[in-house]
Amino acid sequence: MEDARKHPYRDTPLKVEIERYISDTERRINELRPFVNQVDGHLKELETKCFGQKSEIAVASRKDEEPK
Repeated sequence: MEDARKHPYRDTPLKVEIERYISDTERRINELRPFVNQVDGHLKELETKCFGQKSEIAVASRKDEEPK
């Protein structure tokens, strides 16, 4: 019981639900990643066709992306 006082949220239903929500969200992100990469590839192709090179706006927006 003393251990429970040190960690009042250990294995509570709320904590379990939050952990399940986080893992489900991470799984969904990983499922969508190939689609997002495919769309990004198509956009890069369109930029090249329309502008001959990447536009400054597109380059600036990609600087904010997380490294993969």
